Amino acid sequence: MLTGTIGLVSIALAAVLLALLAVLGYRFWQSSRIRPAERERRRRTLLAANGKLSDASLVDYRDGLLVYSYRVRGVEYTASQDVTTLSPLIPTDLTAIGPVSVKYDSRNPANSIVISETWIGLRKK
Repeated sequence: MLTGTIGLVSIALAAVLLALLAVLGYRFWQSSRIRPAERERRRRTLLAANGKLSDASLVDYRDGLLVYSYRVRGVEYTASQDVTTLSPLIPTDLTAIGPVSVKYDSRNPANSIVISETWIGLRKK
């Protein structure tokens, strides 16, 4: 009878240990994931540091979204950038249409920015 009780206790302890390991593993996995906001900040930082500089035209600025177009090797790109987190860096006298500078990835020209934490391509009039 004692052997059966020890066996049940061992199985219960193993189940609790397994559940604890599963919870700890899940929490570690969650904490190691890069959040979307952090991924976007890293993208902006990389482009600001290593991107190729080009001229662009600001097409529209509305509700924290910059829409701009630029040309790379004869191909015209139209892109947008959500700048709601960068709003303190945006000049208050920004008009919706005009020339700006853009930094883009030379291997993927569609990957571009007009503003980051360390670089601003917006031009004051």
